[in-house]
Amino acid sequence: AGGVGTAEEILYLLGILLREENKDLPFPLILTGPTVAAPYFEQIDRFIRLTLGDAAAERYEIIIGDPVAVAKKMASGI
Repeated sequence: AGGVGTAEEILYLLGILLREENKDLPFPLILTGPTVAAPYFEQIDRFIRLTLGDAAAERYEIIIGDPVAVAKKMASGI
């Protein structure tokens, strides 16, 4: 699953997306992986909500084990 580097990249992207001038930027941020990655992304989600709040959590979506759904979400979000 993910590690410290993945968490750093997610936080970096959120830092960019949360800037006021980027609030309308069409940038679908999808955290995804196989089923075994679910606990990792649950921890990341919990950390983000506790530290940055729900507004930050609204900038991403977690989709586990469904690459077709990820592709559709990416295509519709751009």
